[in-house]
Amino acid sequence: MPYALLALVLVILDQVVKYLVLTYIPLGGYVPFLPHIACLTYVQNTGAAFSMFSEHTWMLTLLSLVVSVRLVLVLVKG
Repeated sequence: MPYALLALVLVILDQVVKYLVLTYIPLGGYVPFLPHIACLTYVQNTGAAFSMFSEHTWMLTLLSLVVSVRLVLVLVKG
């Protein structure tokens, strides 16, 4: 159960950050996150692995679904 809660919190945090980036950073723009260490940059990637699957995102979606279901089954049984 603690893993499910952690996963939920991380998914919510991910969505909040995505919303804030879409709302406040123009495409190609950046905002310092940790000064002189890291910044948030708004870029768009339509695929995965350097856009190698940009024309076949359905395959990545299917793979993600299969892996997610398998992980849930492992967590429920364990």
